[in-house]
Amino acid sequence: MVLLDGKPVKLFFSRKGKRGNWKTFIGTNTTLSFIQMIEIYNIRWTIEVFFKESKQLFGLGKDQANDFDSQIAATTLSMLQHILITTRYRFENYESKGALFRQAQVEIFNEKI
Repeated sequence: MVLLDGKPVKLFFSRKGKRGNWKTFIGTNTTLSFIQMIEIYNIRWTIEVFFKESKQLFGLGKDQANDFDSQIAATTLSMLQHILITTRYRFENYESKGALFRQAQVEIFNEKI
């Protein structure tokens, strides 16, 4: 724990792999452990990615209507589009361990025949 402008902050240092770049995390909650901080960071990062993709791909925040209900509807549509696209991507690009096992089993039996 250190003081930054008179306020206590907790510093965490981390790097991925032996040759990875060091990352520094600064938090004002000095009671958090490293694991708790990383869990919170992962959640926040997911939210940041969601908003970035929604703005770039689905036009979140670009509705020019003056009506509040219209703005709510546009925001809802952008979020629904993001949910549908990410769900489709996950189903198309995700293989369970069972699917991998079945594929390996088929390849093994086909080689022996």
